[in-house]
Amino acid sequence: GYTATMHLLKQAGTKSKLPTALFVANDEMAVGTLRALHYAGVRVPQEIALVNVGDTPFTTHMAPALTSLAHPIVEAGQIAAHLLLEQIAANDPLPAQNITLSFDLRIRESCGSNPEPSGPFF
Repeated sequence: GYTATMHLLKQAGTKSKLPTALFVANDEMAVGTLRALHYAGVRVPQEIALVNVGDTPFTTHMAPALTSLAHPIVEAGQIAAHLLLEQIAANDPLPAQNITLSFDLRIRESCGSNPEPSGPFF
């Protein structure tokens, strides 16, 4: 995420040419993306929104908290294991299947729709 974002920043050349949002494939890449944007002085979500796939527990503790598409990892693992066992037991290759899993959009600060806390703390 860090390397790809730094490459994107170099290609854009200026903040005005940056995309308005990034969609990142997983939580770990999102952390790298946030780091690169921070070092480049690009504010999330004020200048660029960020959404990722995953939603591991640490995503709520990031600053800003990451907007995530939470995927059903346990369900996906169970389906994969079941398909693998079916394939092992079959005499012939199994036909291709399309399997659709439901994702849950968890809207947080990084997309700009859920503002960070405001007000004096001290």
